Amino acid sequence: MAKKGVLVLVLAVLVAGGVFAQGAARNAASGNKYWLAGEVSFLGVGLRGDYALSDTLSLTVNAYFSTILVATETGANVGVRFFPYANAFYTGISVGYSAHGGISSGKYTYKGEEFEYADSLVSNEGLGIVPEIGARFKVGNGGFYLNPLLQVPITLGTRIPTISDLDEKLDLGFGVDWGIRVAIGLGYTF
Repeated sequence: MAKKGVLVLVLAVLVAGGVFAQGAARNAASGNKYWLAGEVSFLGVGLRGDYALSDTLSLTVNAYFSTILVATETGANVGVRFFPYANAFYTGISVGYSAHGGISSGKYTYKGEEFEYADSLVSNEGLGIVPEIGARFKVGNGGFYLNPLLQVPITLGTRIPTISDLDEKLDLGFGVDWGIRVAIGLGYTF
């Protein structure tokens, strides 16, 4: 009985590998230069455009807003994507504007006096560095494609807590914050 299970598993892997290889070959052979997509994530949206420089390298622009419960990610950036295998799976990095919001605790100084804040919303705006991994799969023989992706936006900038007792914004100084953005794009290539 165990041998049959292993045989079924091996056959399933071979079939899946063949299907993937056909899809990857179709992606590489398409020769398409422009890849445009709308993206959706958990309570978020985004837009993306790619320009293929070669089969393995593309330039990209991306704008997005995404939230998961109390954490938010907003960004507008430009970058590159590297496709090591047949224009399907990729890794990339982008830079640009980034804003991160999330719950934090810490200390701040207000009018010469030090205070602590606990479980307050802290935002960070500044330079965004966004590493990403994902895949692009053409659907059928037309120009439609799917683009599942994972990004880790890293924001380097000024940290500002939202504290309801104060009438002005506090500057906590320079900080580094990061988030996670899981999205899927649906687009068209030509």
